[in-house]
Amino acid sequence: LWEALDNDADRMSPFTVAAIRLALLSGQRLQEVLRTRWSQVDLSERTWLFPRNQTKTKRPHLLPTTDRMEAAFHTVPQLGEMVFPNARQPGEPMPFRTITRAIDRLCVRHDIEPFTPRDLRRTCTTHWARIGIQPSVRFQLQNRTLGDIESKHYNRYDGLPEKRTALETWEGELDRILGIGSGSN
Repeated sequence: LWEALDNDADRMSPFTVAAIRLALLSGQRLQEVLRTRWSQVDLSERTWLFPRNQTKTKRPHLLPTTDRMEAAFHTVPQLGEMVFPNARQPGEPMPFRTITRAIDRLCVRHDIEPFTPRDLRRTCTTHWARIGIQPSVRFQLQNRTLGDIESKHYNRYDGLPEKRTALETWEGELDRILGIGSGSN
């Protein structure tokens, strides 16, 4: 997928490429990625905030950014308040269907087994488990709810240092898979 995005960069909008890459790098829900405003991305602090009104769980979510995430944000022109604006209504987020269509086209052109944006989140969770990222950190990374009383009412720790370490580990694993820095694929 990463290489297909590189190969088709001239055929696709930089918004579309960045949204797909950010979903794969972060494991976030695509709808939440698409709703991002520039005011939520703080590249100097290396954080990405998902306010409560933009998350499925209705809880705010602070995510650290990595070098590759920041590079993806830098590929997107700042045309207004939305990072991924709707082409017809720039104050609104890019439609989810824009991404699903782009993924469908990529799969056909590059002989990739068809998948949905949700599969990117599942892929992250699966590989995070494989490379040893603990379940509690995986849950925090994806802003998933735990059904226990402590998580619901008492524990407000954002786990930012642990999330940063996990995402940097994931980025290193992606580099390994892509053969970046190792000389092999």
